[in-house]
Amino acid sequence: MTTPAAQFCAACGEALSDDAEFCGSCEARVRSSPGSETQPGRSPVGGRAFLIGFAGIALLALLAAAACTGRRDDATQEAGPGGASAATGVASASPTALPVAPTDHFEQLLALVPDTPETRTWVMMWDVERLRSHEPLPRSASDEFLARQLAQSFPTSADFGFGVDLLDQAMEAGQFPERYYAAVGRYDEGLIDRLLRDCDGCPYLPEISQHGGETFFAWGDDFYLDFDNSLAPPAFDRLGKGGRLAVVEGVLLRANWTEGMRDLIDTSQGDNSLAMDDDFRLAAQRLDALGSYTALISSDTQRRTDDVTGSAGTDPDAVTRQVWNPPEGVPVLPRYHVMGLGAGIDKSGPYIAVVLIYDFPSEARAAAPLLVARVNEVRSLVTRRHWSDLIDEVEVGVEGQVMVAKLRANVGAFDFFRRGDPLLLHE
Repeated sequence: MTTPAAQFCAACGEALSDDAEFCGSCEARVRSSPGSETQPGRSPVGGRAFLIGFAGIALLALLAAAACTGRRDDATQEAGPGGASAATGVASASPTALPVAPTDHFEQLLALVPDTPETRTWVMMWDVERLRSHEPLPRSASDEFLARQLAQSFPTSADFGFGVDLLDQAMEAGQFPERYYAAVGRYDEGLIDRLLRDCDGCPYLPEISQHGGETFFAWGDDFYLDFDNSLAPPAFDRLGKGGRLAVVEGVLLRANWTEGMRDLIDTSQGDNSLAMDDDFRLAAQRLDALGSYTALISSDTQRRTDDVTGSAGTDPDAVTRQVWNPPEGVPVLPRYHVMGLGAGIDKSGPYIAVVLIYDFPSEARAAAPLLVARVNEVRSLVTRRHWSDLIDEVEVGVEGQVMVAKLRANVGAFDFFRRGDPLLLHE
C-alpha cells in the first residue's frame, strides 16, 4: 500500500496538493519519494513507535504487542461509528535521540501573558529566532513570509521602528476580541516613541496615556472597527482596529482595549502572569526542549464528553457522538490538565510536538502507550481516516508528570485542536 498523500504541511500548516513532496511555503519535505511503501499486515506498533531520548526522561518500552489489539491487512477495513479498529501502523524511521539546547524563550513569553480564564484557553507563541537558525533557511523564516503572516495581528512596520527583521519572538493570548499581543525584538524604544508621536502617514494621531510609569499610544475607542484603515500604519490590524501600543524594555505590547493594555503593562512588570502557573510553565519548558519553534498551550483540553454539537451548531451524528464519548475498549488517555502543541524541524524533517501535563507520574506513564494505541486504532473525526494514515511515526517519552511526544504527520501542527478532532481525547 503506498503511503497516503499529504494534505497539510506539518511544519507550517499550508495546504498541499496530492502529489506534493515539499511544502511550497516552508520548503519542508512532506512526503517520501515516489514508490515508498508501508507494509500491510504488519503488527501496528511493533518496530514503528519510538522513544524520545531526552536527558533525564524515563523512557517507556512501548513496542510490546499489548499496545495494539490486532492488525489490519486491508486498508479499507471499517470500524463501527466512533469505534476502534486496528490500523496499518505508523511508519518506521530512526528515532530522534538528540536533546535540544533549551532557550527559555517560551517561558519568557509566558511571563508576558496576563493570567485570566480566557488566556488559559489560548496561548500561541512563535520563536522566530529558532526558526531562522535552521539550515537551509525555510521559506517560512523569511522576512517577507513572516511579515505577511504576522501583520494581521502584530505591528511589523519598519517605518515605525518595529520591522519584522527585528522580531525574535511573539505571542498572542486570550479569546476574540479580548486578545493580548507581545513581540520581543531588538527594538529602539526611544526611536519608536518619537516616530509614534509624529505618526507620519497614520490615519490620525494617537492619544497618549500613562500606566505604571510606561507610555502607551491609542487609536480609536476600545475594539473600534474601521475597515477603511485595514493594515494601515502604524499598527492597524486587518479589521482596522488601531488598538493600543507600548514598548517596554524591548518588548512591543499590543491590545485592542485600554484595560487590556494596562493588564499587559502590569504583567510585564511581574504581576500575575501565566508563567507563575506550574503547569503552564512546565508545558512551555517541555515544548522548548522538544525543539519546537511554535507553541500552543491551553487548559481547554479534549475531554471525553457526551455534550457535543455538529457543524454550525447542528445535532451531531452518531460518529461525532461516539468519537467524543467512545464505547468501552477504545483507548482513551488518562485525564490531563494542560496540553501543549508545537511545530518543529529536525534532521528527520518536520514534526508535531505534544506535551501533556498530569497530576502524577503514573498517569503520564499510562498515557504514553495509550497515545500510540489511539494513533493505530482510532479514526480522525474530520477525515474519517485512521490516524495512522495521517501520522507516519510516533516518538514518546515521560519525564515525571509530563508525557511528551513527536508526531511525524501529514496534518498541520494545530489542525486537530482547532478543528475539534480529538486525537488527544482523555477521561
